Amino acid sequence: MTMFNSLAYATKLVNAGLPRAQAEVHAQELQEVLERECGQYATKADLIALGSEVKAEIKQLEEKTDRLEAKTDRLEAKIDGCIAEFVGLRADFAGLRADVTVLTSSHKVVLWIGGGVATMCLSVFGLMVTTLWPSLK
Repeated sequence: MTMFNSLAYATKLVNAGLPRAQAEVHAQELQEVLERECGQYATKADLIALGSEVKAEIKQLEEKTDRLEAKTDRLEAKIDGCIAEFVGLRADFAGLRADVTVLTSSHKVVLWIGGGVATMCLSVFGLMVTTLWPSLK
């Protein structure tokens, strides 16, 4: 804020021909107007304080950003782990599918063998009945 010398101003007014009382009132009113008007402007100290506040807030934001980046890195690592696990599960599922295909094929073979054995057993039973039936009569 600029310094206003009301005494020097009043003295200049008196020297210019104004009565002393009137010059003092002029000086006091001008002093009040200047104080009221200059009070609403920012001073160098205000700007320095504001700069310090802004720097503190920027530092807090940087710290929050660093924490957020760390959390993001941990999340990315977890996602990478999940993707790797998914790929492994997918490979396991493909192996399981191949095993089921083999079991299905082997099950069909077992059914064919079982059917053949059953047919042979029935044939032998039929032969035995036909050969033994006349002797039982």
